[in-house]
Amino acid sequence: MNATTVPCNYALLRFRPYTDSGEFVNVGLVLWCEPTGFFDFCCDTRTRERVRAFFPHLDHTVFEKSVQQMAAEISRAGKIIAASSAPRYPYQELIRQREGILTFGPGSTALTTDPKNLLDRLVLHDIENAIVTDDDAVGLPSLQMVLRKLKVHAPATIPALMSSMREAGFTVPDSRWLNRCLDRFRKQGLVTKSAEGVFCLTEKALAVVPHGKNRMSSDIERVLALGRRKW
Repeated sequence: MNATTVPCNYALLRFRPYTDSGEFVNVGLVLWCEPTGFFDFCCDTRTRERVRAFFPHLDHTVFEKSVQQMAAEISRAGKIIAASSAPRYPYQELIRQREGILTFGPGSTALTTDPKNLLDRLVLHDIENAIVTDDDAVGLPSLQMVLRKLKVHAPATIPALMSSMREAGFTVPDSRWLNRCLDRFRKQGLVTKSAEGVFCLTEKALAVVPHGKNRMSSDIERVLALGRRKW
């Protein structure tokens, strides 16, 4: 007998300590399935290291306390949703976008036969690539993607890095935009720059950029790029 496919609503939880920069980290995800009543929340603890890497001057107890408070709020909301005759209203109130360093992004919907499995897959997909900016909406590469491309092509100059990102379909306005990104990384200890203008990742950055052995990983992409460079 085939499993029933059901719609699930979910939203990513964003940590955004500096609202003026437009930069945020996806740190959690809430998922609710109305047909089955499934409701759960996950906060990936691995994002703590990424938060420290990208916001080095932040008092990181702020992050810890904020996530704890939000987890308690989500737990209360889950009980209200479970007991409500109209659960969509408390769910929408929970994910409503508001001011603050922790807020949910836009709500989304996905079809699945297993809501728990969907939650796990979304966490791996959307929180693994955790560092993004509001500029993503207009096609600019996320800060995480800039680091990934530098890892793949290092040692690399700004023109070479621009070319690789444009080939991947991203919009890179000009060299000054990319230089600002790299300069920010350099100040955070994530990137080094030689006297000749060649950039490389530091060990600190290598711990931040996702890695793995699957064919879509940055490690495999780098091996392939080195192979093409050799020939």
